[in-house]
Amino acid sequence: MKKILITICLLTFLTIGCDTPEQRQARYKLKQEMLDYVTQYSTEKNKQLIREGKIAIGMNAVEVIVSIGNPRDKNKSTGVWGEHEQWIYGYGTDRRYLYFENKILTSWQD
Repeated sequence: MKKILITICLLTFLTIGCDTPEQRQARYKLKQEMLDYVTQYSTEKNKQLIREGKIAIGMNAVEVIVSIGNPRDKNKSTGVWGEHEQWIYGYGTDRRYLYFENKILTSWQD
């Protein structure tokens, strides 16, 4: 929990000069809501993984974002089966791809 708070504070500090006060307030509120969600609804196993900055199959999108941050890009497709998303982290040869089905992490590729 402490690591999550430190990460959120650091991210807020790094982006503080780029936003208006309203945007900062909205970003802070969203981060707080995400942290509250994880605190209330995540399993103890997922909370531990989040503290370690790790992910696991079955995590939802909020848990992944709190654990490793926002992706730099997303690709989304929707069909009768539901919603499929590919989240892209990193650049060049240091890329990581995460795959979600209906907001649940189903696989990833390093």
